[in-house]
Amino acid sequence: MGRIPAAEMGDVAPAVEPGVAGDYGTASIAPSIPVQIRSFQTFTVTYTAGKFGLDDTGGILIAFRFVQDGGPLQTDTPSAPNYVTADCDGDARVQLLVEPQPERPWMIAVRATVRGGFIKPGE
Repeated sequence: MGRIPAAEMGDVAPAVEPGVAGDYGTASIAPSIPVQIRSFQTFTVTYTAGKFGLDDTGGILIAFRFVQDGGPLQTDTPSAPNYVTADCDGDARVQLLVEPQPERPWMIAVRATVRGGFIKPGE
């Protein structure tokens, strides 16, 4: 058997072969410069949906490496250390969940899940 001809794949192409850059979206982090260890910092991760957008219950996972000495991330108290939050340019709501990751080298992750709507391409 050979590859499935592109004309026969239609919109399910990403499910049957690797996607092209931008199909699923892009992410960036700021600042992207070295910072002092054991100091409080604010980082912004920006995800921009690709041509498929993100459907309700879809999402992204931001995983942190095993070796780190940061405090526990939390989503409940904005005035407390290590608070993480998310918002969306469009009408969708984003729910955050901080969860352990059982596979090395990852230790913990923040799962951002779309709830109540969807994220359009470019949002």
